[in-house]
Amino acid sequence: VKLEMEGTIFWQIEDVGKMIVMTADPEGDVWARSRSTLIGAVSTSKLGNFMENSGSIVEEAFASQVNETFFSDRGIKLVSMEMTKYSPVDQHTQDTLQHIIRQTVQRINDLQKQRSENDVMMEKLEADILLERNRTILIQ
Repeated sequence: VKLEMEGTIFWQIEDVGKMIVMTADPEGDVWARSRSTLIGAVSTSKLGNFMENSGSIVEEAFASQVNETFFSDRGIKLVSMEMTKYSPVDQHTQDTLQHIIRQTVQRINDLQKQRSENDVMMEKLEADILLERNRTILIQ
């Protein structure tokens, strides 16, 4: 499944001299390397796993590159990487995911409604039992 992802990469310059010598485009270097690492991490997981664990997948991708010499050679330090949004490129996949989300939300709502109804019925049953006990006491 092709995904369109948006995110933010936080980085800082640690050695201006190294940066100037090694690259004319530090922002582009950070972006390209981080993008490549993230795509590599995402491409190894299935969509369902990605949807459930996207945060940890991004964290693992960040952790795998944070200490690479690629950045330190350029006088750059990665601070953090966040994925702020993702969506399937294919319309059919988007529709399918929206349908799954709607079903999941409906299932959660139905469960909450059933729990509420069960709580009401339990309270009524407890009140009925107490009433019958009181009646039994009065009869004796």
